[in-house]
Amino acid sequence: MTAELESVVVRGPEGVERLPAEGIVSETKDGIWTRFDWTHPGGMFDSIGLAFVGGPGRGGRYLRNGYQSWSFAGEDRANGPVERSAVEVLADVQHSIRRPPDDIEVVGESSQFIYYEAGLAGFPHCRRANGTIYITPSGFEAVLDLSGGSFSRGDKLESFYVAGRVPSEDSGDLLGAFMVEAGSDARASMPHISGWCSWYHYFHDITEAAFDQNLADAAERFGFDLFQLDDGYQRAIGDWIETNEKFPSGIAPLARRIDDAGMIPGIWYAPFALFPDASSYNEDWLARQADGSRIPAVVNPNWGEGALGYALDTTLPEVQSWIEATARGLVESGYRYLKLDFTYAAAMEGVRSGPATKAEALKLGLEAIRRGAGDETILLGCGMPLWPAIGVVDAMRIGQDVAPYWEPEVQVEGLTESLPSTQSAYRNTCARAAMHRRLWVNDPDCVMLRKTDTRLTEEQIHMWADLVADSGQLLLVSDDLSLIEDTSYWDELKDRSAAADVRAGEAPWTPPDPFSSEE
Repeated sequence: MTAELESVVVRGPEGVERLPAEGIVSETKDGIWTRFDWTHPGGMFDSIGLAFVGGPGRGGRYLRNGYQSWSFAGEDRANGPVERSAVEVLADVQHSIRRPPDDIEVVGESSQFIYYEAGLAGFPHCRRANGTIYITPSGFEAVLDLSGGSFSRGDKLESFYVAGRVPSEDSGDLLGAFMVEAGSDARASMPHISGWCSWYHYFHDITEAAFDQNLADAAERFGFDLFQLDDGYQRAIGDWIETNEKFPSGIAPLARRIDDAGMIPGIWYAPFALFPDASSYNEDWLARQADGSRIPAVVNPNWGEGALGYALDTTLPEVQSWIEATARGLVESGYRYLKLDFTYAAAMEGVRSGPATKAEALKLGLEAIRRGAGDETILLGCGMPLWPAIGVVDAMRIGQDVAPYWEPEVQVEGLTESLPSTQSAYRNTCARAAMHRRLWVNDPDCVMLRKTDTRLTEEQIHMWADLVADSGQLLLVSDDLSLIEDTSYWDELKDRSAAADVRAGEAPWTPPDPFSSEE
């Protein structure tokens, strides 16, 4: 046993209260796990936690898992709090709970689980609330974010699992075993896919002419399964069925052309944010900050009026109906693969019309998309809080946006680790490998093979492409295909990726375990 339960901790407007575990928590041995089942003790508070003695300890190594797709995932040391943005709405993007508790000394933090030299502890399920583990010098607190939700005394809370790394026949792969439990209701059986995405060469400048040029090249030389149009086609953020002047044909003819070329039509959109210049914009549909103002969920000067998009209130039935209708409209236009981006917007701190935790608010939006898209449409999550999406999405971005450069271009307090960077995506792909085919199909993000219009060295291009292929995860290339004169390396990557994904059905590819030996 790597940790011993000490107490239950509740935090809210009235302050902090530590309660005895007896009568609230039951402890059960379940195979390799010790499972802690608990119920709501009654009362009004924002979070509830289980306080344990034992854990990585100050300075200890642990695998830190961030809250959403772009958040840091990788080995870390428990030397202090995880850096956060001082801007509250920016902190919301990367964390379920804006600030760590100020009544304990926090030396490390991880979303849903911590994996460390002595064992693993975590919330495998997220049915109603996100979990965060705060590491202290002598132990850790496993905290559920209940803010915004409606709970009564006796309501079941998310079970917490603990297992130790001890030499025995049943200890096995703790991280893999945890992911198997977490993915008990996952959608992780979609076929292996290779394909093309417009984003990392054309960005917002994609045009219908460039789209058609690459589609013709793809059909002739590349053998893709998927051809996906990314950001840059839409009239406005919120008007997803309407195109701008760069795409005079509209989205349905584009899908037909992809289908005629023998590929799955794919399209990008951001389902939970609205810009004021969208014809669908409705002030009454928006979630609000405590002062009644709109929640600025996305900032992008390429996206129109004011460069700000605002978070939808997914608890509103009319918003759910609109989300559902939009997804249905995209599928009826011919798209069988929907990339859902900036989806953290549904789960930001705020006031909503109905009771919902942040996890529940996101689930309401995702379930509306699934109803509209139907069961056969592939849904890819991106910029998405991870655990609430299990069982709804088929694939999930598990790292930062790549870029035609290696390291982040700028340093931004609390955000640098989540900015576009191929180096950061490499680290996250290794750290989250155990999620592949257990929670969903992992999307590490695109490879880029061009040797011009890039600041990646040839070595970096190959390092990244080789990792993506050998992991067996989603394999998309994002180049002007005319710049790839010789397709032999792509063909090799595609074969390696398909073979690795077949093996992943039995035992997903994993990088070396950082805790298999002493540093």
